[in-house]
Amino acid sequence: TTNLIRQKWLNNYFYGFNLMGNYKTLRSTISFGSGWNHYDGDHYGKIVWAQVARLGDYNRNWYFNTGLKTEYNIFAKWDYRINEHLSLMADLQYRSINYQIKGTHDNLRDLTQKHNFNFFNPKAGISYAINPQNNFYFSFGVSHREPSRSIYRDADPNQNIRSERLMDYELGYKIVRTKLSVNANLYFMDYKDQFVLTGKINNVGAPIMTNVPKSYRAGIEISSAWQIAKKLVWNANVS
Repeated sequence: TTNLIRQKWLNNYFYGFNLMGNYKTLRSTISFGSGWNHYDGDHYGKIVWAQVARLGDYNRNWYFNTGLKTEYNIFAKWDYRINEHLSLMADLQYRSINYQIKGTHDNLRDLTQKHNFNFFNPKAGISYAINPQNNFYFSFGVSHREPSRSIYRDADPNQNIRSERLMDYELGYKIVRTKLSVNANLYFMDYKDQFVLTGKINNVGAPIMTNVPKSYRAGIEISSAWQIAKKLVWNANVS
């Protein structure tokens, strides 16, 4: 047992590419593309000073682990105007993620693990314009989120960490006048295994998160803009 000074370090590399294309006709727009990226991160700590130390204990790693994350995705989005009143939208995305952690944590616990995720994220919507000043819309979408490295790192040894799924429903109305516009949106977000804060923190003060099997968020959002004068606009929102 001795007084000592230790430092935690990161050495990160991130690279990738994205490709995208568009195709337009008189009534529709199609966007499509793909992407690939790779994250390579070293996480390690050094003992830089100790009041009592053995020969060779200075400036060495007391822990070291690596995080490797490779992701690719493909997507396609379609907007189609049926007539002057009715429009449709569809959005499809596929994501594949490979995540690997190797090495020990600062408490010398072995963090070595490997995870693979395959997500399909669809979204669809419909918009109806009563006239140029009044518009209704409805959308439904599914999205997924993978656990971050910190969630795996701070989890209990036998804890089963799962990915998060969100099913989002939205219904809105927009009114536009010469000097006033108002947009109201109702939403219901239905979660499975949502990541939430536990109220605990880890040994460097970062918040700890975990899965909750079933949860939801629901509410209404209203935003507005009023052109008071030629050079003055007043914006307001409430939720």
